[in-house]
Amino acid sequence: MRVRNLVAAAVAGALCCSVAWGATAKEVTASALNVRSGPSTRNAVIGQAHRGEVYAALRQSGSWWEIQFDGRRGWCHGSYLRSSSRALRGVTAASLNVRTGASTRYRALGALPRGAQVAVQGSSGSWRKISFGGRQAWCHGSYLGGSGSSGGSTRPTSRRGFIQLAASGRGFYNYSPASDRWGTTRLIYGLERIGRRWSGQGPRMGVGDISLANGGPMPGHVSHQLGVDVDVKPVRNDGSTAPVTIYQSAYSRTLTQRLLNLFVAELRIRLILFNDTRTRPTQTWPNHHNHFHARIY
Repeated sequence: MRVRNLVAAAVAGALCCSVAWGATAKEVTASALNVRSGPSTRNAVIGQAHRGEVYAALRQSGSWWEIQFDGRRGWCHGSYLRSSSRALRGVTAASLNVRTGASTRYRALGALPRGAQVAVQGSSGSWRKISFGGRQAWCHGSYLGGSGSSGGSTRPTSRRGFIQLAASGRGFYNYSPASDRWGTTRLIYGLERIGRRWSGQGPRMGVGDISLANGGPMPGHVSHQLGVDVDVKPVRNDGSTAPVTIYQSAYSRTLTQRLLNLFVAELRIRLILFNDTRTRPTQTWPNHHNHFHARIY
């Protein structure tokens, strides 16, 4: 009962939070904009961003935006930011070096962690120009999800900043309507990475409901409002992608656990609801015997 109450509190907290989720590109309009450790002038300044630089704005709290500043996240006031049409990319490497120029000969300024979002502002061969820690910098495009060799625009983005998971891809397919498979870039790119790593280990990963294009209530769900939740089928032991419950002989705990391990490796997991008590790291919740529900930070 205590675990269930804790999970309920987490679900309720995520739904009632006033913070807006979904990455979007924002351009700095001030000559020197303080970036702080939190959404208030009382928080410490961790650096400065400058006019013309474009960063991934990850979430909003009041009039403040959290941005991917360098390897860290920081907060700046929205009065000095404006929307940008620059394409956002998600880092797919465990740690991506960022350099002063478009070659490994140039000095490394720092690194971006897997899942970090950057706004691509130019190209030089296979290198991409980004804003990083208050200056223009470069990283290799091979480690940016969704980027093509030309550095062109990414898939369409909703008003909320969500992108849509394809109906199918390497290692996965989606069994929900197109309207129900929108999520944050962090989640969608993460699912695609999981699919690539899962490919060849078992039947394709079955991905279900995520969120509506602009979030908000989704029929049949209490959650799935913020683009950070996803339903996934358990894995069968016979190679089929047909539905299965944890009570059926066709259910493979071993393969399902391997898939869960990839979720933990590729995403910052907040919770996973699933009723097979012998899997980790999961918590039980009513009606989660035919899918697991993952939520990320």
